[in-house]
Amino acid sequence: MVILGLAPLSQTPAVKGVAAGLQPALGRGLRRFVDQTARRVNRQLARRYNAPRRNDGVEVIDGFQVWNSVARPRFLDDVHPTAATAGRLADAVVRRIAASRDLSSYGFSA
Repeated sequence: MVILGLAPLSQTPAVKGVAAGLQPALGRGLRRFVDQTARRVNRQLARRYNAPRRNDGVEVIDGFQVWNSVARPRFLDDVHPTAATAGRLADAVVRRIAASRDLSSYGFSA
């Protein structure tokens, strides 16, 4: 099983819009807060499922790394990526699965 961690929430039009309506320092603080929260969730997931010597068929993939590997992501609305962006994200996830030693039993190979 693959768990895709959270992507940078500050990149969504919803968060960008709220941040733009605030004083600049507060807007930056909001964007930093939502991303720090998402990173904290990702770290907790990774600690739980990607622990050394744990071979239970579960792998957590960092959503920030996947998101940052996609050029010019676009959104359908305030929170949902377009189908093209979702496809590129899925391709990036599959590449990470293929590179994972922990999921080699599922038939993926690098």
